[in-house]
Amino acid sequence: MEFIPASETARTEVLDYAREQIRVYGVDLGTLPDDHNIWDSPENFITEAEAQGLVWSLKGFELQVNDDAINFNNILIKII
Repeated sequence: MEFIPASETARTEVLDYAREQIRVYGVDLGTLPDDHNIWDSPENFITEAEAQGLVWSLKGFELQVNDDAINFNNILIKII
């Protein structure tokens, strides 16, 4: 099978879609209650991230990281 590189337009469209649709979820481990269940399933991790307000689009995450607006000391990140 021959590899056919994507056009620059197609590549840009895919990256734009990913930046809008992919979500980055964060959980501040320092604020978790003792009886948390974030390790049980991705859904539990997402629920906790949403409760903590630590959810970004990929583009929003990229912008905040570049602006040093996110404190990563205790935050566990998952890209879904």
